[in-house]
Amino acid sequence: MKTKILAALVVGFFAFGVAVGCLSASKEKAAPVVLVAAAPNKIPCRVGAYYFGMWSPSAFQVIKGFPFKLPDFYFRAETPVQPLYAKDGKHITGYATQGLVPKEDWWTGVRDLWDKERCWPANPADASDDYLALRKGDFSHLQPMIGYYDLSKPETIRQHIAQARAFGLEFFNFYWFWNSFTRDEEFNTGLEQFLGVDGNPMKFAISICQHGGPLVIWGNEESAARHGKGPSHFDVVVGKLVSYVKRDNYLRTSDGRPIIYLLDVAGIVNEKTDAAGSVVGQYQPQGNTIESFLSMLRSEVLKATGHSPLLVLGATDRAYPYQKTDGSMGTVSALAFADAVTRLAPNRGNDKLREDQQKLGLPVVPGFTQNFDERPRFGCIKNPPCLYDPTDSYRKNFQQDLAQLKVWMDEQPREESRILSIYAWNEWHEGGILEPNVRDGARYLDLINTVFRLPRNPCDPSILDKKPPGDRGKP
Repeated sequence: MKTKILAALVVGFFAFGVAVGCLSASKEKAAPVVLVAAAPNKIPCRVGAYYFGMWSPSAFQVIKGFPFKLPDFYFRAETPVQPLYAKDGKHITGYATQGLVPKEDWWTGVRDLWDKERCWPANPADASDDYLALRKGDFSHLQPMIGYYDLSKPETIRQHIAQARAFGLEFFNFYWFWNSFTRDEEFNTGLEQFLGVDGNPMKFAISICQHGGPLVIWGNEESAARHGKGPSHFDVVVGKLVSYVKRDNYLRTSDGRPIIYLLDVAGIVNEKTDAAGSVVGQYQPQGNTIESFLSMLRSEVLKATGHSPLLVLGATDRAYPYQKTDGSMGTVSALAFADAVTRLAPNRGNDKLREDQQKLGLPVVPGFTQNFDERPRFGCIKNPPCLYDPTDSYRKNFQQDLAQLKVWMDEQPREESRILSIYAWNEWHEGGILEPNVRDGARYLDLINTVFRLPRNPCDPSILDKKPPGDRGKP
């Protein structure tokens, strides 16, 4: 039980549900693409970025090893911070005691690879072989242009909005988590601050990420009562989501439909548990539970806005138990209840995107992977091996792959297939980083602007350009 919960946490909090797939050996090599004049398609391309809202003091609980206030029968971390980069779990002498690391540092791992002297052990023999290999990598980009920030401070999100709009990004697509035990939203500091910006010119969307473990939405009152002091979480969660989509700057289609992404629905459940918290059955087959949640969400959004939402689900082959109307049992994919499906390029090349639309019978809402590299998580959030692309092909081929995707988007007659969410604005622990950094400046934002010919907006150049060599910056 403890192992399963911890695994759900490690995988869930930093993972875009299908991002790991971007490292698949099936990645296609894009053919050279020449930028051409806009296609006759009159539907504009709209571009935004997935946004990870956890870079704040509340996130330090994850670095400590456990992020929730849970019943006593769940695993709790024994030490305030896991040992970093040491052999056999040894603490590195002088790491925290010498003041090299703030007592509560939510940039642990990221900052440690950028400034490798922060955590070099007093006795080099204490360093693990994995860490010795890690130190050979180039991590000079792992500092934001605006410094290691705190998302709980309003000026941070204002700077991010200015940076994104400077290159024509229209929206941030916020990962959204529900904690069944605190019965509240989790890791959503960035979204909270975004919504507090007066006269915010930027749009936003919500991407629901219920990975399981504590990230669960309980649909049965008895089940919810055991895990989160009931009643059913459906009404509470749907109410919160409706409050977002009612906002004037929520992302909508041209005919007014709010776009809600559901990247992972595995944590929408009606499980029966015993007094120790072990799952002993289901009150309702999970496929039916997911169907009920999405039905309620559709109904309440329609009532509140006058428009049915566009529900975009992450692609998955997972089949859930499902009771049919005649009472017989079978299985169902959550895509049966979706309006569209999102797929990630360049892992899914144009031919595969066309194949997906035909095979799934749903319009594809595209995503795009800027990079994936979870080595900053090594030693503080997960143990090796950490996934990354040793050839760095995603960043090297960024413009070419993005231009290839635009060719596919320009073919699409449906508006939803011309709305692109790029992974990611600030997934610093996983490598998806569009946000300007001290090595590359705003290179990737500039390339996005070039490929899609987006409008530019004025911005303070000091938060866009590369910092002078040797300016290491301080948090």
